[in-house]
Amino acid sequence: MVEKKSQKSIGDCGITWQQVNGHPVLEIGYHLETDRGHQGFAAEAARACRKLAFETLHADEITSIIRDTNLASQKVALAKGMKLGQTFIKHYQDIDLPHIVFSITRQQYENEKKAENEKENTTEQTDWLPFRLQNSFFFDRLLNSLNIQAG
Repeated sequence: MVEKKSQKSIGDCGITWQQVNGHPVLEIGYHLETDRGHQGFAAEAARACRKLAFETLHADEITSIIRDTNLASQKVALAKGMKLGQTFIKHYQDIDLPHIVFSITRQQYENEKKAENEKENTTEQTDWLPFRLQNSFFFDRLLNSLNIQAG
């Protein structure tokens, strides 16, 4: 990953095959320089990898394997629509490390994209109205009469 503003390398992100309890899974993985965490870089990179996995590689499912103590990465996975899955122990340099598998299927991804598109279309239909009107009882009744969902 390269920060646009400084053009400096701040980490890496990509898709790789991993093993979970003896089964191969396609995983989004990333590492950031310590001082670059909590700035949205991981989320942006994970979003791009998720799109690549489903729209270019035509994957059926994509996972993220995350340490049980890495709450920031768990938050990124959940924000990208991944669901909490199984836990397992990964043996690393003679140490047992608990990990959690987060995943999203192609169908879940497609449903999420569809919902986002519908929300954008609804917002486009109503964003010209003053905020006060958008949040009023009368506005809700108007939308209902026109069969439009509020965003």
